[in-house]
Order: sequence, then C-alpha cells, then structure tokens
Amino acid sequence: AIFKDRLSGIPIICLNMREMDTLPETVMEYGYIIDREDEAKKFVDWFEGYIGTFKNLTKELSNDDRPRVYFEGHSGEPYKTRNSNDRYVQAIVLAGGKNIVDEIPNTPVSLEVSPEFVVEQNPQFIIICAPSWEVTASYETDDPSNLAKYRSEVMNRSELANVDAVKNNRVYVLDGNVFEGAGRNVVAIAFLGKLFHPDLFKDIDPQAILQEYTNDIWKIDFNVKEHGAFVYPPYETWNV
Repeated sequence: AIFKDRLSGIPIICLNMREMDTLPETVMEYGYIIDREDEAKKFVDWFEGYIGTFKNLTKELSNDDRPRVYFEGHSGEPYKTRNSNDRYVQAIVLAGGKNIVDEIPNTPVSLEVSPEFVVEQNPQFIIICAPSWEVTASYETDDPSNLAKYRSEVMNRSELANVDAVKNNRVYVLDGNVFEGAGRNVVAIAFLGKLFHPDLFKDIDPQAILQEYTNDIWKIDFNVKEHGAFVYPPYETWNV
C-alpha cells in the first residue's frame, strides 16, 4: 500500500533475488526489464558455472562423508539457526556439509534449538554468519575484530566446551557479504568447501572467486587479499 500511495501511476515489479533456485531466471528477467540482458547473462553463466562445479565435487559424498555442521546466525542471538531449506544453509549443504538441524523433523526454516541439542549432535564445525547490516566488516574495514567477537562468544560458551568444533578450533565466522544468499553463496560455498573437504576443493581458490565477484559483479576496485575482513579466523591462517 505504501508504494501505491507514494508512487501512484508508476509500475512496480518485485523480484526475489535471494533464493538460489530461482536466481538465474530472476536475474534474466531483471536484465530484460532494464535492457541489460548481456550483463545478466554474464552473471548467470558465472553463477551456474560455479554451482555446477561445486555440485560435481560433492555429488558422490555419502551421508557419513559429510561433516556435522551447526549454523548460527544471522540474528546474533544464541542458538538461533536455520534448516536446510534456508538460503544460508544451502551453501553448507552444497559445500558438502550436513546440517545437524535436519535431525529434527518438520522444523520451520528459522528456529531456536537448545544448547543440549547442539551438545548431543556434537558438530564438527560451527559456522556463524555475521549480519552485514549490523557488523562493520567485509569491504568497510581491514580490522577483523567485529567478526572475531562472534567467534569468541561461541568459543566461550561453557556448555559447548566438549563439542568437537570447539575443542578442535573449528568455529568460523563469515561476513554476511559473502554469506547472505543468492550470488554471494558462490563465495560462501568456496570457503566452506575448503574447510569441509580440502582435498575435493584443492583446485578451488575462494579468494580468487571473491575477487571475481568483487570486480566483475559488484564492479568494485578492491583487492580482497590485501584489504577487507570477510572471514574469521583470516583465510591465510586456515590449514587447507
């Protein structure tokens, strides 16, 4: 109603740019509307090319081959998580992980779980999404401390002290600018795949993909290896 009141007589088109399954079609529709079909096609080719590559890398994994993963975010509230129908967690699944929340039948997309449930499931990785609208990170600063605080908060939860992910220092934070659905999931999958299956993803360079996304999609002149805070701990410290 607010759009009709304030933009009377102007056609309004609403397109869902968040969901991976419909993104290519939606982007092509948008390109047609604004007469930028060539650029839309370039993005779709980039997106579908990487998604196809990642699917091929993980398609032979059995359920037992997939590490148990607990996802938290992006609200910043403890134990708020998502099931695998969510656009965030789709990146975890496509990277070859297993969302522990899928052990609960008939869950809503967004839900709160108990600390006891997480302890019982004993995830091998904990992945946190730092909300881009709340945290100064990614392209805005070289200081990773705003991402680090999310990790510290989880690592310091006494109830999780004996969980494998905490004991083995496998708690990672990704900024929302590389982990909030749609095209950004390409970048998230590349980083997560290096964590979950470094051998399968040995030829994948997450920073190079992030650089492509930054230069070619966002049209930003920014060196992601020298500047920015996109993941924590910093990628150069990962043992992959």
